[in-house]
Amino acid sequence: MNILITGVHGFVGSNLVKALCAKHTVYGVDIVTQHKLGLAKTYSWADLNENRIPAMDVIIHLASGIYHIGDDQTISTNQLIEVICESQERKARIWRIPQYFVRSVVVLGDLFCLPLNKVRFKKLTDTYVVNNSKIKRALGIESLPVNARKGLLDTFNSFKEESDK
Repeated sequence: MNILITGVHGFVGSNLVKALCAKHTVYGVDIVTQHKLGLAKTYSWADLNENRIPAMDVIIHLASGIYHIGDDQTISTNQLIEVICESQERKARIWRIPQYFVRSVVVLGDLFCLPLNKVRFKKLTDTYVVNNSKIKRALGIESLPVNARKGLLDTFNSFKEESDK
């Protein structure tokens, strides 16, 4: 199966490439376009915008920290971790840091020229809008048949079923 993953150089993308590359042909799209072990090829966002990427069986969008996979809803990094843990019948342990604390650290970063400042914080928290309207138009449908949460859970469970064999 040909699988395209955006954000292949991030934490989740890197680990997903490792998990899939043994049985599938995996391609990547990332702001970092260098070759990555396990990928058939890494494309740039310009390649994607100019339709220079071949047809894929599956596209998994992991770029930016807000994931948009197979439906019109987004799923956050925390929600993705919760789905992974649910598929493994484990409890997700997520440290939720209050926003006021993070914003205070950012202000201190600006005052003392520290790595986490306003500019870096904006880059870390920017959400890129992904639109499935082109896919839906091509398929002649109003909504995609599987929501992100169910699709991810089914995918993770299929890995578990493979390892049980």
